[in-house]
Parts: sequence; structure tokens; C-alpha cells
Amino acid sequence: MVIIFIVCFLGLCFAQNPSRSQGTEPSCYIKNRFEYEFGVLEKLENLQRDKNELVANVTALTALVETLTRKIKGQCIAHFTGLNDPGGNTYIRWGKKSCPTNTAAELVYEGFAGGAPYDKPGNGANYICLPKDPQWGTDTSSSNIGYVHGAEYQMEGMLKDQDVPCAVCRTPSTNVLMIPARQECYEGWTKEYHGYLMAERHNHASNKEYICMDGEPEPRVGTKANVNGALLYFQEAVCGSLPCLPYNAGWKLTCVVCTFEPL
Repeated sequence: MVIIFIVCFLGLCFAQNPSRSQGTEPSCYIKNRFEYEFGVLEKLENLQRDKNELVANVTALTALVETLTRKIKGQCIAHFTGLNDPGGNTYIRWGKKSCPTNTAAELVYEGFAGGAPYDKPGNGANYICLPKDPQWGTDTSSSNIGYVHGAEYQMEGMLKDQDVPCAVCRTPSTNVLMIPARQECYEGWTKEYHGYLMAERHNHASNKEYICMDGEPEPRVGTKANVNGALLYFQEAVCGSLPCLPYNAGWKLTCVVCTFEPL
């Protein structure tokens, strides 16, 4: 009797749910509608997660292929021209101790950012990247001199008054360009890194050339002397002399360092 009841019940389910043969979920096999919809949503989320991982992997592989292509191209040029060095250029990555890993750049040396003290009108007018292994001459005279101080971050937060590292990078590309107020390079150029435009404060006696500070700067480990030597501040757009659109008053200016390798 029980067997006959089960057979009749299953037959009734299939009769009421012809969609079973079409691949849809019959209602008699579902505990409740919520569990079914929850399962579908979970599968969709897993698919989206897999898609995001694939996109990230493709992006990383694309960058790697571009890097290897540039290196192979440089080696081919060196082979067919008989030159050991196919040429290139250098740039300084401010706020970092290494060169970008997603480009063909190679580290020349790691160092310390420095420049003239903020409150003196003389000395040099640019920031420099001093190496970790200086070599000294024989002149020890102490008159008629200028001063080179270490550089310090002056933005608020964890990096305030920390010393600034730098890295001198060599790229096989022959052109290097720092573009202010951009985070991406123009078509045909390769982005080395991007960040924020920095220089001295507007009312300091010492003025410095603008540099592109990496967007994720790091401190030089173990130092926070706060001696206020060469200082680094964000730079803001002033609209009026600059067009107020697209430039916004008070917004911190970005920057990007780009390289170009002619065919």
C-alpha cells in the first residue's frame, strides 16, 4: 500500500510539473522558495567572483606580456645594431625605495630625498635623490657653502615628519614625461607610476621644482627627526588664472610619470 502511494505521488508531481523535463526546478522537489532563490543567488555570486579573478589575472598577464615585449624588443635592437646598450632614460620615483614592478624599469640605486632647507632663500632649487653609499672628496673647507637637508613629508597622518626615500630607475624607453593633474598617461605612453604633485609650501623662503610623489608613499625606516629641512607639501589648484572648470579650487593636484618608446 505504501509503495502504491509513493508511485502515485511521484506521478502526480510529474503531471503537475511538466517543466521538470525542460530543466526547471519543480515545486515538489523544493523545500521552500526562499532556499531555491538563495541557492541561485549564491551561484551568481560565485560566478561573479570567478569573473573578477579572471579579469585580474588577465590584467596582470597583459602587463607582464607588455614588459617582456619591451625587454625582448630592446634585446633585438642591441643584437641587430651590435650595441650592448640600446639606450633608454632615467627617472626618480619619489616616496619609494624600488622601481615599479609592472614596467621594464630597473633600479639604478635607492636613496634619500633631499634639498635646500625650507627657510633659506639660497642653495639649490630642486629636490635630489642622494645615494645610500656616498663617496667623499678631499676638500674640507667650511666657508662659502650651501646646505643639503633630508626631505620630510608634511601631509597629515602617519607619514607626517617622516623622512622620504627615493629610487632612481632606468627604463629602456627613450622618453620620460611627468604630467601634472593626470593619473593616466595619454595614448601611446606607458605609465610608470602615479601620485600627487608636491613641492614646498607657498610662503616658505625656499622654493622647489614640482615632483611627482608616489600615490602610496612609504617612510625611510627608523627615522622621524622632524628637523624641517627640505619639506614636501601637496599642491592645490587655484582657479581664476586656471579655468575653474575643469580645475577645482582647493583640490590636490595629481601627477603621473610616463615613458614612450618609439617604434
